[in-house]
Amino acid sequence: AAGVGHKAAIDPRCLSEAVVQELWAAFEGRSSSFSSTTASEDGESAASAGKLEWEMEERGADGFYKATVSFKIFTVPHHFKGDWCACADEARRDVAERVLFYFGKRPE
Repeated sequence: AAGVGHKAAIDPRCLSEAVVQELWAAFEGRSSSFSSTTASEDGESAASAGKLEWEMEERGADGFYKATVSFKIFTVPHHFKGDWCACADEARRDVAERVLFYFGKRPE
């Protein structure tokens, strides 16, 4: 309906402040240290430790990138995928913006 603000898909309070800050850093291009998808020596991945875990796909034909970010909410893994973008940084920004919007942390 016209004039109605964006309502988050789920309660935005379930998203930890650390995850929100990491997403904002990726969206604003402030962070160059992104966790890989490899597990640590104790078998705990970055996503299970409450941090963002990034996976990057590269489309061979045109060199475009698509990012996937993963993190846990109440021990449940969540995965969000962005769109194809011209560079890896743009792909991270794209998916970070989508997640922030989904949780009502970024206006339209």
